[in-house]
Amino acid sequence: MKIVSFSPFEQMDSLRGQIDRVFADIEETAWQPAVELLDDSDNLILRMFLAGVDRQAINIEVTRESVTISGERHQLKPESSHCLHSEFKYGKFHRQISLPIPIVNTQAKANYQDGILTLVLPKVEEAKQQVVKIALEASSSTASLPEDSTESAELATAATA
Repeated sequence: MKIVSFSPFEQMDSLRGQIDRVFADIEETAWQPAVELLDDSDNLILRMFLAGVDRQAINIEVTRESVTISGERHQLKPESSHCLHSEFKYGKFHRQISLPIPIVNTQAKANYQDGILTLVLPKVEEAKQQVVKIALEASSSTASLPEDSTESAELATAATA
């Protein structure tokens, strides 16, 4: 019977090298465009920096809770030239942005100008900031507050309604 030496550390180094090569390939092809999410009184405004991406190559999907934008930036190079150095990112991208509040996805609007995609996402009515003025009642010097937590919750609900 032949004795075979086994070195687990060599096997782990080999596996690590293979995994590193896979992730290096993924990083070269995938890129993440920059995103900005703004909030005004009636809408969420999502802007994405997509310079160099053709508008036909952009796919936008909107739900009440998230926005998914995907597409591809193609490399533009003349046939007679050779690239000596490039820091541009090319290839497919995919971003899913979770929204902090629900929106009315059927009324979302998109605009793509100067390399910036802008989405206007109307908030659902109950998610909008509503200001309610509450009048103070005249009371005696010893005002009593409800001690029961359910009464407090009912009072708070009635005040915001």
